[in-house]
Amino acid sequence: EGVVIEALAARTATGNSASVDNSASSASGGSGYLQITAESGSSPTVAVVLQHSADDTTFATLGTFTTSGTVGAERITVSGTVNRYIRVNATIGGSSSPSVTYMAAFSRG
Repeated sequence: EGVVIEALAARTATGNSASVDNSASSASGGSGYLQITAESGSSPTVAVVLQHSADDTTFATLGTFTTSGTVGAERITVSGTVNRYIRVNATIGGSSSPSVTYMAAFSRG
């Protein structure tokens, strides 16, 4: 069973999603999912990173998607410990009013 970290929506600004509290850490890794359904503006890009945290304050990279501003989907897997809290850090780029519509989710192993 997975959890949607960011629901499908158009995004135009760089930033972090709200964190998702999974009640405890787990030791079996998991899978991250990214789906980009639309893009607009001049040369839109998005760099999406899954981050995790034990205390909901200090976050570290859990996994990085390679898809960047093109319509499509990607699944990544991570191994080892996944801390209690998970969020998405997204960097939106482009030269003129970039917008990328995407969703991100994570499923613990």
